[in-house]
Amino acid sequence: MLRGDQQLALKLVLGEECCRQLVHEFEMIGGLPAEVQSDVVGVEANSLWRGALPRENQEPLPVAAFLMNIIGIPFLHPDEVTDEYGALILESLSDLHAMGICHTDARYKNVYAC
Repeated sequence: MLRGDQQLALKLVLGEECCRQLVHEFEMIGGLPAEVQSDVVGVEANSLWRGALPRENQEPLPVAAFLMNIIGIPFLHPDEVTDEYGALILESLSDLHAMGICHTDARYKNVYAC
């Protein structure tokens, strides 16, 4: 998603439990110390949205979303993720897991070179 010359990522989830988790993630990322903010993908202030998606003859589906700034350059193809990058990615994920943070969608498209 582009806004002017700023590239943004939209994070969107469906379902009540996923919505609760996304709200928690938004608060956690937004509460990071200022000195860390330049090293992580940050959230756009006031971008958290919660609502319901109407469905015909069914209960509305809970929806939540927020916008994130993108830092770095996205990898466009798996071949761009060299062995060196791969090792750094695994090391970073290991560090996150040790802190109780788990990224469940570790695809190359979710990795940025900084």
